[in-house]
Amino acid sequence: VNYRLGFCFIVTHKCLLKSLTQIVWNFICQIIALYFSNNVNIVRSFIGTFLFLSGINRLVENSAAMEPISVDDYRHSEYPKSVRNVLEFLEQTEPLASRNDILIAIVYILMLESEFTPTKYKDDTSNANFNFRRHLELSKKLPDGWKKNGTYNLSFTYGEFVENECAIVCFKSHEDLVVNCSIKGLENGFTVYLDTLTYFQSSNVNISNVKLQNLCGLSLKVKEHLCYPVKQAILRQNGCVQQCLDFLPDELIMYITNFLKTSDFINFGMTSVRYYKIMKTPLLWYRRIMNDCNEAYDPRWQMLQYNDLIKIYQRKQFLLKCKKDVMHNRANYPNVNVLRSLYYFNDYQNI
Repeated sequence: VNYRLGFCFIVTHKCLLKSLTQIVWNFICQIIALYFSNNVNIVRSFIGTFLFLSGINRLVENSAAMEPISVDDYRHSEYPKSVRNVLEFLEQTEPLASRNDILIAIVYILMLESEFTPTKYKDDTSNANFNFRRHLELSKKLPDGWKKNGTYNLSFTYGEFVENECAIVCFKSHEDLVVNCSIKGLENGFTVYLDTLTYFQSSNVNISNVKLQNLCGLSLKVKEHLCYPVKQAILRQNGCVQQCLDFLPDELIMYITNFLKTSDFINFGMTSVRYYKIMKTPLLWYRRIMNDCNEAYDPRWQMLQYNDLIKIYQRKQFLLKCKKDVMHNRANYPNVNVLRSLYYFNDYQNI
């Protein structure tokens, strides 16, 4: 056991692990030759230690072999293979690539991850599901004409809906990069603004050794405001209904949220812009105050904003908890009447 504890402290350093196991193996061979006839228990202990280290070695190697697949998986480690592919393409074709060039390349990768395919790409299947082989193949280069006269142009199709071509036009606006997407056959477009300085560790960009950061935030922003809404708009245009909340009307979603706990309801509102607006609906908080806090409707609630309604709800919940505690153990709350009066007095005074 002592040997194992000593080796466990070193095993976290992968660079020493292989040489360490080799030394242990040689040492075991010597021990076997010298002490096999005298002390079998020592030999068994060293063999068990070696097997233990071998298992840890394989575990570390397998963990290191796992690399991020999508941009969402990037956490200050190695870039996903698709990102490395497109950066290598820029290094070969655009040696002086700017921050905007690199961000456009990342947007291109995010569109591929969202199951879009370039317009001129010919595949033997019209399946829009994510195909990792196809994804890596397309990430090796940007489409022809992606950069021209200071603007960037990309075009995609989604699945079998080739008539709804998505045209992405990007241009610089001060320090921001404006990414605009229009869909053929639809009037509404989608736009997302990207702060170019947010996603680079240094203002000086060298494509051969570029240092990116916050790629997960970039992925979530582009997919929430561009990729996913475009996909849903195409499906709605073609009468394809998916089994998800996004295809339900707001009234039905509000009804469903009545069955959620308040903490879950708040977390639900943080998942998208649409659900956040639903979470801020005053009527939903009126109902929660009345149902969860056993309170009657107060007309003064109509004068309050969303944050104020949350404060009212929290205070009512606190008072309700105090009442329940008093009923169970009145001796621990000698001044509960004073606490209750102060609670009611401050309900609207501090708002």
